[in-house]
Amino acid sequence: MSTSSFKRLSSLVQIRIPTSTINANLPLVILCTWMDAPDRLAAKYANRYAELFPSSTIVHVRSTALHMFWTSWTDYDILMQPAVDAILSLAASDRERVVAAAYSNGGVSSINRLAHLYREHAHAPLPLRSLVIDSAPGSGDVPSAHRAISLSLPPITRQFPLSAVLGPALWLGLYSWALYLNATHTIDPIARLRSQLNDPDLFATGRKRRYIYSRADRMVPWSAVEESMRDAAARGWNTSSERFENSKHVAHAVADESRYWRAVESAFSV
Repeated sequence: MSTSSFKRLSSLVQIRIPTSTINANLPLVILCTWMDAPDRLAAKYANRYAELFPSSTIVHVRSTALHMFWTSWTDYDILMQPAVDAILSLAASDRERVVAAAYSNGGVSSINRLAHLYREHAHAPLPLRSLVIDSAPGSGDVPSAHRAISLSLPPITRQFPLSAVLGPALWLGLYSWALYLNATHTIDPIARLRSQLNDPDLFATGRKRRYIYSRADRMVPWSAVEESMRDAAARGWNTSSERFENSKHVAHAVADESRYWRAVESAFSV
């Protein structure tokens, strides 16, 4: 991350400790950015949170495909441990005032794992006072997965002749994967992510959740976000939403910066 105010604690976790905690309404803000977010953009968001909450400790948790898919849970948890330690270091009353923001499915996966590790240590669900969920959670159906993967690949792969080869191969691979999951009675990874996000054993209920998403998001269907939001409300979370009409995936702040950050600040307010 291209900012000197954050200290690297592991390859996934960085922390910014404020010079003064006077009038710190929020003792800790957890930022979980999207999978393989470019360093420049991740730093931009992290610095913005530091500007909005100058008296708060900011923990930035990165998400990468390498660590998500090719790292053992044991090694992954070791890399995540500094973020857990930041929460555990707080007094019990301060833990009740921790807030978080998770971006896309990668960020939601990070906050889910953080909640799992917190439960292992504290034997209680993660007591987030408020959680902002940006452009997530997605849908695990094959068309949505195909669209999300296609859009994440370099543009040249969507042009002929590569598209004529990669397109059918991707469809075949995804449908084969879906058949395998069905035959082995294995839960789809996105379905698992959605289930964990609304699991009262992992996250304390009765707290605020703000969903920020867009009808124009081609990677995460707005209907999938609203379905998860309704489920969360039914399970006891105090949900609210900020729906954009034309912004792209994790780019709502680009479409309307002032509106976006007002939504974040109000979500974190008492």
